[in-house]
Amino acid sequence: MVSIKKIRFLWYNYYDLVATTKTASSEAAGNPLTNIALRWHTRQWRSTGVADEWIKADLGSAIPIKAFVVKNHNFPSDITIHIQANAADAWGAPTLDIVLPWTTESIVKFWETDQSYQWWRLRMQGGGAPAYRAIGRIFLGSFYQPTYDITRPAHHTPIDPSVKLYSSGGQASVDERTHYEKIIFEWDMIPAADKAIFESIFAHVGISKPYFICRTPDDAVNTTYYVQNLVDFDFIPLFHGWYELIITVETMR
Repeated sequence: MVSIKKIRFLWYNYYDLVATTKTASSEAAGNPLTNIALRWHTRQWRSTGVADEWIKADLGSAIPIKAFVVKNHNFPSDITIHIQANAADAWGAPTLDIVLPWTTESIVKFWETDQSYQWWRLRMQGGGAPAYRAIGRIFLGSFYQPTYDITRPAHHTPIDPSVKLYSSGGQASVDERTHYEKIIFEWDMIPAADKAIFESIFAHVGISKPYFICRTPDDAVNTTYYVQNLVDFDFIPLFHGWYELIITVETMR
């Protein structure tokens, strides 16, 4: 039977919260590796070269992983990108070694079965200009896929938060700010078991902690959003054991 790939929530990031040791092949002054674990994807880690750069993380024990995301990178199209994993900090012949396809802005990899390893490494080899590698955010963890997909297409609203002011003489001045999107996901019905998991997700992320949502896993590159919740998850009781759910998020600026 073919599995239907529904919306996925990438909400608990082992790279941020569990990895006991995170190191990089190099760090440019002013752009340390610690930037990757910050909520702002615009504050990047940068390497000092391009020949063979890497970032590795020790999860402390073998933890099941099913999703990997690189957000806001500067990789050129001729780079070779590996996601690697191993039981130990030894990289001559890692147990898991996958070459990832290059895509602009974000790189997304899903596994349908758990990949349980203690050590993980992102390896970046070669490629042209610019003369450094940069990454804003990394996600390494699993995902939650609810029982049912959203009931109707997600509603996207472009938002311009710029502020326009007028002088007493009618002269306009504008404080221009970065545009973003508001996205609404709606379920007409979800079972109580899904409601409990969504409540756990919201308890972790609230309205302040960013996370990733992949709307369509078969088109993950174009439908994976780095978001934060605008409001609480809105559950509406329908009848015993069933609920309506509305999730409203904004893409991170």
